[in-house]
Amino acid sequence: LKEAFKKEEFRKMFAEYLNDMQDPKYRAEQEAYIRQCEERNQVPEGVDLIHPEPGFVVKTREVSSSKDKFFINVCSHERIGKPTSREVVTKEGKKGRDWSLPHSVGPKHMEKDKSGNLCATYDVCFHPDAVKRCFLDERWKRFVAETSIGGVEKRAKKDGSARGSGEVKLNREHHILRNVRCLGSSTTLSSMNLGSSKHQK
Repeated sequence: LKEAFKKEEFRKMFAEYLNDMQDPKYRAEQEAYIRQCEERNQVPEGVDLIHPEPGFVVKTREVSSSKDKFFINVCSHERIGKPTSREVVTKEGKKGRDWSLPHSVGPKHMEKDKSGNLCATYDVCFHPDAVKRCFLDERWKRFVAETSIGGVEKRAKKDGSARGSGEVKLNREHHILRNVRCLGSSTTLSSMNLGSSKHQK
């Protein structure tokens, strides 16, 4: 029983560690520790790590008077479910498709914008098929970006990152950063824990 308690405490501590990688100054050190735990098979049960591939960066702002910047690293990993669709018919009798776009949203971390100011940044991970299609279809890219923005709003509320009303409302009128695959201190993204951050649409 004592051993089980220790394992559960370590699992909670490790999960909290993953969720608390906000400061870019310490991220390389934190990521190195996580990789070391993986290599030594010391990742606790209940923690399901993936290492996403960068895709593109969405920039938006809060709708509130603060107009704070938010950045979203749209990324991919094959462990995330593929997009699926079904045919639907509108009230007017027109045929269309209803899409389901599985995704996972990581915790907030702070990254510098081009002026050197720290801004809230989230990683939103999709299946590689979903991200590849973004570079071929602008309408699909907008759909993925707006899905990411909705996922970040839910994650911010869940994590208690929001102020005042307890909600973060982000502008759907976003901007895609040119020639930037991910915002951060390097060209790689932080590890993501599917065990606690998965969202489905």
